[in-house]
This record gives sequence, structure tokens and C-alpha cells, in this order.
Amino acid sequence: MIDKQGDTEGGKSKVLYDFIYEILETSGIPIEFFKYLESKYGVILFGGSVRDYIVFKGKYGVRDFDFVISGLENCNTLKELAEEYFAAFKWSYNQFGGVKIEVNDLTLDCWRLEDTYAFRRGKVKMDIEHLLDTPMLNIDRYAYNMGTMQYLLNCNVNTFPNEVDFNLYLEELLEINLVRALVYSKKYNLKLSPAIKLKMKEVINDEKRKKKMKDFQIYHYKEEKINLNKIEREIN
Repeated sequence: MIDKQGDTEGGKSKVLYDFIYEILETSGIPIEFFKYLESKYGVILFGGSVRDYIVFKGKYGVRDFDFVISGLENCNTLKELAEEYFAAFKWSYNQFGGVKIEVNDLTLDCWRLEDTYAFRRGKVKMDIEHLLDTPMLNIDRYAYNMGTMQYLLNCNVNTFPNEVDFNLYLEELLEINLVRALVYSKKYNLKLSPAIKLKMKEVINDEKRKKKMKDFQIYHYKEEKINLNKIEREIN
């Protein structure tokens, strides 16, 4: 399932670095924005785009990139840079206090390391070494340091989970991540862990919380990717 192509845990991957910049340039992104960030700060590609590259080597394209920036004193720097480099593009502030940039079919989210949700809420010790402990699902434990061209230590480069499970439990983000768990289970043909199934049954039998799952699908995916009524019948 995983085409390693020389990628090793904690090892270098210039192939991924070149792949990222190829997508940015093809999409019309002013790459000077990222070159500047790389020259001044730490730039870490985080989450799904790294995972999909490791599993599929970019075969199915990339819809969005999440960049975590270390070394920024405050988020004003990102906003000032967005105003300078993306004046001609659509951009806004994201939920992390950073910037969301939309260029053609590609969406970029950039935020300070310290503003990562679990760090900001005190759920995980704030340190770059603990970044992979912050996602709620194990399927999101992927990160790549653009400056060193290395995967973060403990990044699941040479292995891939056989089930979707909790990485960090956050009650306030439960419904959203249960939807994501279902989507990834289908996309990667993975099982759901017993813990995920237990919470799924609890939430999906509550109409208000079930509606929250449905609304998230429409908001995030622009469609109802998962038939929750079918899931409800299956788990009951």
C-alpha cells in the first residue's frame, strides 16, 4: 500500500519537497511567500497532504495544504505577508488566527505552531516534538519539515494504520472527527477501532449530534459523503 521511494522515518525526502513546490507553482501560488517563510522560520507541512503523498505519491492530487509555522512571535506577520503576496487572491483569517488562502482549486492554511488547537487549549505540551500528538485521529499523524526536508520523528512513514482510531480525545471536536473517521475508513479501506465505534453509536443515536455530523459534511465537503442513516442502521 505504501510506496516508500526512499522515504524513511525521520529521513530526508527531497522528492516530497519538489512535489509540494510543483503543486504550488502549477496552481499559481506566489512561491516567494513560502521561500521567505522558509528563510526566516520553520515551515512544517502537516496532516492529510503528507499522508496522501506517502500512501499514493500524489496520484489523486492535492486539495489543500496545512502549514504550521514555528518561530513566529505573533500571527500579525502572517497577515502582513498575506497582504503583500496574496493581494490579488482570495484570502481570509482562519480558525487558528492564521491565514487561509484560496488560489484556483487549492486551499492553503497557515498558522503559528503555538496556535495549533491542542497546544492552545493546553491538551498537549507545546513543543514541535509533540506536534504529532495534537491531531484527534491517528490517520492525521503526518508532518514534514520543509526546511530540513525531513519527516518529523514518530511520523508514520513506513507503516500505515489498519484501522482509524483516536490519537487524542477531544469531546468538543467529536462529531467532526467521527465524520472524518468514516470518510477515511472508506477512502483507505480501513476498519474503525472499537473506541471509534463506541462513540459513533453514542453520537449517531442522538438526533442533534447526528445533525451536527451531517451539517459538517455539507460545510466541509460540499456534499453528504457519508449516509448517516445507513451507518445508524449498521451500528444498531
